[in-house]
Amino acid sequence: MKISHKTLKVNGIAIILIMLFAFLTGNELNGQTIAPRSEIKPLKIGQAIPDELWKLPLKVVNDPSGKDEITLEHYKGKLILLDFWGTYCTSCIAGFPKMKKIQNDNSNRLKILAISSENKEKIDKFFNSEVGKAYKYINSVYENTTFQMYFPHRTIPHTIWISPEGKYVIPTNTHEITQENIDAIYNNKDAKMLTKLDVDRNRALLLSDNFYLNNNLKLGFYSLFFQGYYPGYPSGSNFKRTTNGKTFGRQMTNFKLNAIVQALATQLFEEKNEQLTQNRFILNTTNPYLSDPKVQISDQLLNDQYYSYELIVPESKADSLYTYMLADLNRYLDVTLSLRKQKTNCLVLVRTSKQDKIKSEGDPSGREFSEEQGKLIMKDEPIVRLISLLNETSLSQVPIIDETGYTGNIDLTLNGIDNMEELRKSLAKYDLAIKPTTRDLLMFVITDKK
Repeated sequence: MKISHKTLKVNGIAIILIMLFAFLTGNELNGQTIAPRSEIKPLKIGQAIPDELWKLPLKVVNDPSGKDEITLEHYKGKLILLDFWGTYCTSCIAGFPKMKKIQNDNSNRLKILAISSENKEKIDKFFNSEVGKAYKYINSVYENTTFQMYFPHRTIPHTIWISPEGKYVIPTNTHEITQENIDAIYNNKDAKMLTKLDVDRNRALLLSDNFYLNNNLKLGFYSLFFQGYYPGYPSGSNFKRTTNGKTFGRQMTNFKLNAIVQALATQLFEEKNEQLTQNRFILNTTNPYLSDPKVQISDQLLNDQYYSYELIVPESKADSLYTYMLADLNRYLDVTLSLRKQKTNCLVLVRTSKQDKIKSEGDPSGREFSEEQGKLIMKDEPIVRLISLLNETSLSQVPIIDETGYTGNIDLTLNGIDNMEELRKSLAKYDLAIKPTTRDLLMFVITDKK
């Protein structure tokens, strides 16, 4: 069996702008972290799995044979993938269907075992929830920190490969769990997998350790943008905040480009006391990663669809963070991003009488907001919540705005929120109507550079 250990190859530009000023932040980013290592000596790639680890009793849920406790020794002779996860990790959960298929396709020679340090109460609560009950096929260890001691890591998902010969092969992200790589191991061919570089997310992305070893250096402005999947980071967003809660640093790793742009646009709209919806974008671009948020990327371009971006500004300039970010991305991208008001076709929600038929009765059971099968129920909710929902439906490709002037909370039940004709009939019962018009609206415009 051959394994080619490769580190990151960035298929694009990597731009780092660093200016050093006289301050140093002590704030930490809110990343997903795992418990610190213990006194057990971590295993190195190529080392044999020790007997005590093979024989360690493991408490499990969803075991195919109904057991409550197993040992790793039961799977000796198979390729074993230890899939570290947590109930709070959306990236981990999103990968479960892929794990199921890989496991089923290789049941005689592969064992994928999920590993969690969380207690049974949390694990059971997840698998019995509306989201988790769809994944009861996941055989998971719980309340286990010993594996973390042998295979230390900071972020999840994190996968440890153990060969059929019982040796530690490589740590990877779940993207490397492919049929091609599994076949390569069993056919003694070169398995070209990216080693997961478990970098400290509390530090600026890719900034040298030497910077942090020099106490005379203070980080001021820092900007980095690159294209390509980076296996050392999860797909997520983090913030640096001042002691009074202002954001002076934003970090997004392994994001799709339209998600980075949307994160920026959302903040710029909030600064204008406006709410961003998808129909507030004007797309004058042929960039496949921006022209359609639902675009299907070919397998050959899967690596290219990911981007990482970080911007840190001095705390004194925290109020201008997203203005700096707008200028930053306009330098890095082949498009121009702009925020401007322009005359736009839209729909307005208006009242058709002075009679108040939507006033909330202040239901003692509390607020309710539910949407199912084209029906919407709202109790003691602000009208802006209704507008937000309508803007996210397929009813109209143009913005829907509120011109009712209503400031109190409302109670209403609407049928046909996925059909404009039915929606109009439902609204009419409350003396409400939706009318087409034009208004000067704040829009986020994406235009190809010439």
